[in-house]
Amino acid sequence: MAHLPLPIPQGTKVPPLSIPDDLTLPQFILEANHPHRPKVSSAHPSLIEERTGRSIPIEELRARTDALANGLSELGIGDNDVVLLSSPNHVDYPIIIWAVHRLGAIVTLSNPNFTEEELSSHIRLTKPRIIIAHLSSFQTAHTCAARAPPTLKPIQVLGMEHSFDGTPSISDLIEVNMGSPFRDKRYCRKELARKVAVLCLSSGTTGQPKVVKLSHRSDMLANIISMAAHNADPRQGLRVGDIALGVLPFYHAAGLVVNLHYFFFIGLSIVVVEKYDFPSMLNTIARFQITTLILVPPQAVSFCKHPAVRASLLGSVKYVIVGAAPVPRGLQRSLYEVFPDAQIGQAYGKYLALLALYHECDRKQHKGTTEATCTIAMLCSTRKHPVGSVGSLLPGIEAKVCKADGSLAGEGETGELYVKSLSTALGYLNDDGAQETFKDGGWVRTGDQVSMTNNGEIFVHDRLKDFIKVRGFGVAPAELEDCLLQHPHVVDACVIGVPDEYSGEVPKAFVVLSPTARPEQSIHSILQHVELQKVPYKHLRGGIEFVASIPKTASGKILRRITRVSTPPIPHNLSIPQFFLDSAIHREPLEPWFIEDATGRSITLPETRTRTSGLANALRSRFSISYDDVVLIFSRNHVDYPIVIWATHRLGGIITGANPDFSANELIYQLQTSKATLIMAHPDALETTRAAAELCGFPTERIILLNMNTPSNHSYLTVDDLVKEGLSKPFAFTEPKIDPRNKLAFLSYSSGTTGKPKAVAIPHISVITNVLQMHAHHKVDQNYTTWEERRFRAGDVAIAVLPFYHIYGLVLNLHFMLYSGITLVVIPKFNFVEMLKSISHYRINHLMLVPPQVVLLCKHPAVKSYNLSSVRSIMVGAAPLSNEINHQLFQLFPNAHIGQAYGMTETCTATTCWPIEKQRGASGCAGRLMPGVKMRIMKPDGTLAGFNEPGELVVYSPSNALGYYNNPEATKETFLDGWVRTGDEAKVDENMEIWVLDRIKEIMKVRGFQVAPAEIEGCILDHTDVSDTCVVGVPDDFSGEVPMAFVVPTAEAAKRMKEVPNTPDKIKESIMKHVEDNKVSYKKLAGGVEFVKVIPKNPSGKLLRRVLRERAKEIHKSRTLKAKL
Repeated sequence: MAHLPLPIPQGTKVPPLSIPDDLTLPQFILEANHPHRPKVSSAHPSLIEERTGRSIPIEELRARTDALANGLSELGIGDNDVVLLSSPNHVDYPIIIWAVHRLGAIVTLSNPNFTEEELSSHIRLTKPRIIIAHLSSFQTAHTCAARAPPTLKPIQVLGMEHSFDGTPSISDLIEVNMGSPFRDKRYCRKELARKVAVLCLSSGTTGQPKVVKLSHRSDMLANIISMAAHNADPRQGLRVGDIALGVLPFYHAAGLVVNLHYFFFIGLSIVVVEKYDFPSMLNTIARFQITTLILVPPQAVSFCKHPAVRASLLGSVKYVIVGAAPVPRGLQRSLYEVFPDAQIGQAYGKYLALLALYHECDRKQHKGTTEATCTIAMLCSTRKHPVGSVGSLLPGIEAKVCKADGSLAGEGETGELYVKSLSTALGYLNDDGAQETFKDGGWVRTGDQVSMTNNGEIFVHDRLKDFIKVRGFGVAPAELEDCLLQHPHVVDACVIGVPDEYSGEVPKAFVVLSPTARPEQSIHSILQHVELQKVPYKHLRGGIEFVASIPKTASGKILRRITRVSTPPIPHNLSIPQFFLDSAIHREPLEPWFIEDATGRSITLPETRTRTSGLANALRSRFSISYDDVVLIFSRNHVDYPIVIWATHRLGGIITGANPDFSANELIYQLQTSKATLIMAHPDALETTRAAAELCGFPTERIILLNMNTPSNHSYLTVDDLVKEGLSKPFAFTEPKIDPRNKLAFLSYSSGTTGKPKAVAIPHISVITNVLQMHAHHKVDQNYTTWEERRFRAGDVAIAVLPFYHIYGLVLNLHFMLYSGITLVVIPKFNFVEMLKSISHYRINHLMLVPPQVVLLCKHPAVKSYNLSSVRSIMVGAAPLSNEINHQLFQLFPNAHIGQAYGMTETCTATTCWPIEKQRGASGCAGRLMPGVKMRIMKPDGTLAGFNEPGELVVYSPSNALGYYNNPEATKETFLDGWVRTGDEAKVDENMEIWVLDRIKEIMKVRGFQVAPAEIEGCILDHTDVSDTCVVGVPDDFSGEVPMAFVVPTAEAAKRMKEVPNTPDKIKESIMKHVEDNKVSYKKLAGGVEFVKVIPKNPSGKLLRRVLRERAKEIHKSRTLKAKL
């Protein structure tokens, strides 16, 4: 049947399919000839048992089907009786279906993993006469049958291969009746059109699952023939003799229709896999030379990421369909690499119409929907389709797009997709209230929001229904909400789906507790309640979040979309200054953006824009700063620091911020690795800047000073000079259009575990995204509580004491605060008493601090002399905060919001933060994931950790950096397919809160700054008296930890130490002075130097740092004890 494109995007007809009028499913599948059915020999192995390798040809299938039909007939099964089948995939699975149909009876398919509660519900809905159960589900089936309502007839339970209590098994019935012919009933066309073949459970958007009635002709046959008609095109890939893997469960739509009946009909051999296990499946593919795979996304993920995958195992595969849930583009690209020679496409469906197929030929997309019991659309390899298209309609399908008001959508307009075909389901069983899905005239509502073009291209944008798709299974939120409401502590509940890489989505519950219940006592009980009542894929793997109320309409309907917390819309066409200065304004124009702490001078948005434009013009005209040129800022915080950032970005340039306390050698390293062409320096750092420039040959005329009040007896330009110059002449630049996802904005340096610091490549989108994540997480500008109780409010005042060259200060303290409409008091250099004065003077509302500053707040005697009552929130980041200090902070600020955030340069700052519904974050807790962030806790063996199990924290965030600049090897170690290995040991509890326990990587955190031991070791080894060394961190109340060096002296130095008094102390002092002279102050060996005979190493020469770290702890304890004495 030829494929015809739609001339218009509304209701098109194509030539009718050749569908038999008078055949049941087994008559059609086992006996009938058809134009689209290839000829196969009677000995052709239609089914292959994976466990044993036994082949079953079609002749044997017919005989076994007849035998079982005779046996079931003797048990009293007849016309319209219901037989429930509860089994994993099995070679007898289709035989049971076809034998039931031979008798005119109806089969209903059940998940063998159902709990007793779920199977009992299935029984009540479908009222079976017999249950046929696999050994794995027999006990559950037997129990549920015994507990069936007295209104039902007694239910007999048969085993698949094993007999129980004298009841014959399916194997027994087949064996006893083999060779006995069976004459099944023939139906007229009118009867067959309404004859129910299968009852399928379908998740609805309200209440418990509903039962969909599927007929022989209009559902099963029409869908199979529609796909076969498409496959008849010689350019398609499925042919007689191909071997398909029967791994999708046959009780699921895609498994039942595609993996079993469709593949069987077109002559494929199906290797029936009883239990899914990925490594075993790889061996099965190689063993049976599988050519055709139909998968669900979690299985596709395994093919792309499992270490057992090897090309030698997959060489036979030439056709891959991924179904039951949408496939992300990144995963699809990875599949192309795993199967470079295969045709790859998608399949998607719901039980209302059995199957929807995205089918891809030559890597073009294809789309269908089970709402119509058939494939709706496929692409053909002869046509070129635009990106995002899921194809055009298949033979026998009609479609239309309806807007919310019921009118037809025009070209490119979005609306709900309606489909119509011969394969439209009969409707719901005993549920007239749910018939809204099945519209007048045979139209079926898909629940998908789509648009269509004039040439028939279909673009799917979103799901209108609230189904959650977990590993391809549909989960109705209302079903889980009903279950939750049965718990005594739950007053109200709302369940949504949240993203999960392996499962696609997992359920997450928002719960309103009764007034007497406590969250910490209820959460485990609620999770366990659901686990006992529901099959595993319905468990609340997305966690539970306790809320004050569930948002609803006036009529009481849950506003599920409002409840969903996801990354807010992110602009993909704006640079950082375009977003923050031109688009995202959250305050009155004349309110101050910045206040200079020392002078009190205010700078408004108009002045900020003007200075940014003037500076950008001067940088272009005088220094030719342009696209991808790097400007290095070597300065403390300054009101012109962000002006330099945004002016450089206006020109398409890149900023790299350096610590103004760096030594000349450290500054040279950053200059050279970043390839900076211009330096913006603070006058306090001018001496180091000049020394570095002289040593590396950097031109001094390309050094600019930030301070506008610099004495006139110098030869350096200032930012103020350039602003005036730029505003005095016509603009010489046009702001370039960029792709913020790839265009670099910052090179921010981060210490690695080996070698020197690495430049993290941060694009514009990362900063914008993290600010939007913080904004959404803290519900800024949302009316979630009274104005007085909100955490962040436009018009508040924050102190900017964190250095802007550090990622925490740059993104959160600077950009997030400005985006939230909060004025920043800019403090150039941290001085604790001066900070207290500023908090009191400017009535500061918000503090963003690192642990050493918090320690001073809790312990410094000057705190009592200042009024700090204006402080409303304190965020602590960059390093963990001890429980003791946390409690002291709570006491000092009893009414403030206080909590911790966690992030790193590689994730472009925050990935977790204490939740908005908690005024106080738990002591030692890093909070919950930010919107759009996903995480894994990976154990050392590579498996995923459970609740409260430690492992390495691996995070995905849309704000993640691109990698390390010009360092592909280091990038491969840390950045993995969009995920970042943090190197931190962590755990996640049942409240989905993250606890950072230790660092797996060897980086030290000194006052919030990262310090790589290897960098200091390299410096120490330059000392003439040092033979070998190892640096570790030791605890420090003020700094968190400080570096301590274990040193093996040279032979000559060791000899002097024995012969000359006081030499050991002198050499220690010399080593510490050597590090102090060459490194920034926080890298000094404040933990001291200890001499050892040998540095412990493994056979490959790697330092056993953990051994010396334990020894350092003992030394630290001893020193602390002596100090107390």
